[in-house]
Amino acid sequence: MCREGSAVPTGEETIPFRVADRKREGDDITVVATSGMVGVALDAAERLATEGISAEVIDPPTLRPLDEDALINSARKTSCCIVIDEGYRRFGATAELAAAVASKSFYFLDAPVERIGAMDVPVPFAPVLEDQTIPTEDDIVQKTLAEVQRSLTDLASGARAGGLQPRDVKGGTFTLTNLCIEQFTAILNPPEVGILAVGTIREIPSGVNGDIALRPMIQLTLCVDHRAVDEFAAAAFLKEAVENPREYVELGMEGVS
Repeated sequence: MCREGSAVPTGEETIPFRVADRKREGDDITVVATSGMVGVALDAAERLATEGISAEVIDPPTLRPLDEDALINSARKTSCCIVIDEGYRRFGATAELAAAVASKSFYFLDAPVERIGAMDVPVPFAPVLEDQTIPTEDDIVQKTLAEVQRSLTDLASGARAGGLQPRDVKGGTFTLTNLCIEQFTAILNPPEVGILAVGTIREIPSGVNGDIALRPMIQLTLCVDHRAVDEFAAAAFLKEAVENPREYVELGMEGVS
């Protein structure tokens, strides 16, 4: 941190003891960084944003006491976590931080907690050599991209094997589709968790007040992934669609008024 410059406050400035600071909001991966690595993590998060990856950066001001709740809640939200510290990776702060996250977020994580630390060599005196031993922005970016790639591969494999869990379909999509045919059953394709198939309007003879008359009819078919959508909620949605079909027909078909 001695190489970084910043404004010096004129008055008293205190830091909340133990309370972790969320330096950057994110949804895809949690980066827990300590001390001088916070700035490195923020720079890496900026680069990851250009790749479409939203990284959340957490800065725990103290290791003992440790604000475990902040780390755990963030890791559970993103399902992926990387811990970075300027000290040695072996037997260092990253080991304790990673253990704290993994012990209480195991079933929420898509992959093991990754750690980035200094090389296991004596710290060189020359700055140019020292820079080669401590974690860098590139290390975080490459490790994050590898984690995302591994998560996507595991998700695709799970989808093909039919082994997805409810947490795997978080952020799923809902589709409203029309194939311009009378009736059909749509098939779910991840990340879809629901799809409403809207058939075309056709006139069918029906009984109206004791008489036979042609009435416009349409078939709606709802398919949902029951690991993500409760069957009662799905039934309530379909009931609403049947009772108020015009809204869904207008969305699913062009030229219907």
